[in-house]
Amino acid sequence: MVKACPDVHPLDPLDRRNSDRRGGIQAGGSVCMGSAVVTMRTVLRAIKGALLLSAGFFAGIAKVSVVPSWWPPNRADFFPWVAGNQFWLLTGPPVVVVFVQWLEKGFDDRAARVRSACLEHERTERLRVLLGALLARMRPEFFPKHLRDESEVHHRLTVFRASADGTRLEIVARSSSATSGSRTTWTIHNDVLDRCEGVAGVAWHLNMLIQVPGKGEAPLPDVSTSPSDDDVREYARRTWVSDAQVRTIRWKARSYAAIVLRSSGRKWGVLVLDSTDPHGTIGTIIKGRLFTADMLGDIIQAWSEP
Repeated sequence: MVKACPDVHPLDPLDRRNSDRRGGIQAGGSVCMGSAVVTMRTVLRAIKGALLLSAGFFAGIAKVSVVPSWWPPNRADFFPWVAGNQFWLLTGPPVVVVFVQWLEKGFDDRAARVRSACLEHERTERLRVLLGALLARMRPEFFPKHLRDESEVHHRLTVFRASADGTRLEIVARSSSATSGSRTTWTIHNDVLDRCEGVAGVAWHLNMLIQVPGKGEAPLPDVSTSPSDDDVREYARRTWVSDAQVRTIRWKARSYAAIVLRSSGRKWGVLVLDSTDPHGTIGTIIKGRLFTADMLGDIIQAWSEP
């Protein structure tokens, strides 16, 4: 069951918290892991150096046939003991060094993964800030003139990105700062339409512009207050969500549009427009702004690269 979150404006079928953050990289955690990896590598290298020094020391002692005059008399049996155990004393440290090197390689690999994750996190955050600023500047151009001065949470643009495993769309940036912290996700599937959620998920699957309501269609019913069962079913059917979601969240949006974003020739994400006005995402404006999808795709490609 989907629940509306107190810090998210229940405007559209975009504001759903997803507690599953698999694949997400937290910068703080990466830094901590990176510090631990560096510390362990330093310790392992110190151990390896000590083992090599001890092997050299025992090799030198084993060759001594006469106890030096400066050696303490009560420790004279040390040289015979080394001579009798020189096999283990000379072969043991190198064997342990090999094991330590194996551990060190594992930590090196781990450090490389942590660095890669940190860089990916930095690129994502950099892209998030850039797209958020762009969407805020672009918002007035995507909605009719009489709506542009209304609250930004009533008429928004949101960029979704496909997850690494290609099973869901996740928010990257939004034009409304009041709802920019939403962790909404939508299930997507490249082959089965019924497994896709929301206007964004269907646009991803069909790889085309989706508008609700479409040309000549009746406006979406108002489900934000006390909708009837018929209104709930109609809203859910036309926005590709479940009846339970509509009853729980009671979205305020009355119109949607979604455009697929491409980067390097591949589907990357979806640009979604939503409005509380039944005609807020009218076709003439959307079709006149399709070039924006290509522009955003170019920006995403440029800023996502290392």
